Amino acid sequence: MLVNDGVWEFETDRLSVGPWHAVADRLDIDLARVVAEMLTVRTTVALPESWRGDHSVETAWGWIADRDADSSMLLVAESTSHHPVGLLVLAEVPLSSSGVDLRIGYLFAESGWGQGLASELVSGLIEWARAQPAIRTLTGGADPANRASVRVLEKCGFSLIDDPDPGVVVYQFELSDSRSGAQDN
Repeated sequence: MLVNDGVWEFETDRLSVGPWHAVADRLDIDLARVVAEMLTVRTTVALPESWRGDHSVETAWGWIADRDADSSMLLVAESTSHHPVGLLVLAEVPLSSSGVDLRIGYLFAESGWGQGLASELVSGLIEWARAQPAIRTLTGGADPANRASVRVLEKCGFSLIDDPDPGVVVYQFELSDSRSGAQDN
C-alpha cells in the first residue's frame, strides 16, 4: 500500500468513513448482516455481475472475503446515528511515473438514496485524497444507464476519459490540479 500506510479514514458533515472491519468492530455490528442488507437487486444492478443480486448473511461472508482480497473496503456510516449506509471501494493502481491512481466505487443502501450522500462521500474522498501525496488521480466508472452515479462524478469535478469498455463510462479527477488551488485558499 502506497497511500497513508493504509489508513483510510475521513469524515464529512454527515458521514464517517473507515475500514469496514474496524468500523464494524467499533460499532459492534455484524458486517455480513450489514452487507447482505445493502446488496439488493436494486443496489447492485449496475455493478459487476459477480456482485449482483440479493445476498444472504452466508453469501455476504464470501463476498466480503472476495473484496478483501482485491481492494480496500470502507464502511460509510451516518455520523450522528452511526447507522451504516454505504460502502466505498478503493483500489490503488501504480502509475508509470510515480504515485497511484486510486480507483473508486461506491454503493449506498436504498434508504440512503436521493439524499446527496454519494456526492458528499465523493467530495469528502477528494478532500482526503488531497492530503495523500502519493495519489495523483481518482478514477471512477459507472454504467451509463446509472445517471445518478454519472451525475455524482460530474458534479464532483471528474472529467470523462476514454475507455474501451462500452458498458462503462469512466471519469477521472486530477488531484495535481486541485492541490495547487487548495493551497492558494
